[in-house]
Amino acid sequence: MRNLSDGLLGPSVSFTVRLGLFSAVAVSVVLVDLLVRGRNSTRWREYLVLVVGGAFGAAIGAGIDAVTSSISPDYFAHGKGLGAAPGLMLRSVLLGARAGFCAGAVVTGLLLVAAGPLTSLRWHSVAGIASALGSVGAWSLATAAVCFLLSWRDVRSPPAAPEMRFVLVGWTHAGAYLGAAVRAVLLAWRMARRRAAPGRVTTPCE
Repeated sequence: MRNLSDGLLGPSVSFTVRLGLFSAVAVSVVLVDLLVRGRNSTRWREYLVLVVGGAFGAAIGAGIDAVTSSISPDYFAHGKGLGAAPGLMLRSVLLGARAGFCAGAVVTGLLLVAAGPLTSLRWHSVAGIASALGSVGAWSLATAAVCFLLSWRDVRSPPAAPEMRFVLVGWTHAGAYLGAAVRAVLLAWRMARRRAAPGRVTTPCE
């Protein structure tokens, strides 16, 4: 089963290497932007917010996998290929953190593009992004909980077969990604519309 943290390069390239490549590219872009635009450079601010968004996503991903790995160890041991050796929960949490970081970075990047250049790190400049990220995280957790509860009907009667718990966790993860994706696209669309109509007073989470 493919993991979001595998990225475009696939599981053959470690997450550390992929993160290093991303960091090298990001630093190069920031340096070029600084050299070309000087004080008008915005890339370093945007990439800093991107890292914070990734960390926020990592926290959510780690939390979800900490819970779901206790429900269905098989989902992570076999479905995610982490193996059944001792320390499975820790490996599951780390996997969730990596996948969450990638998802958080993608969502933050989408919101940054929709919001336009980030000219300051003062609260009034980043409040919209921060509020939108919080909303995306809330939707992710809410839809994960809804999918969990809807699937729980099939496993609550004993005996709860490992296969049913596997499916339960799979639906929970799918709900988390679906909620985040839907909310992120909706907010990005609203933020882009607000940029196109600067006279219109609105907030990202209307």
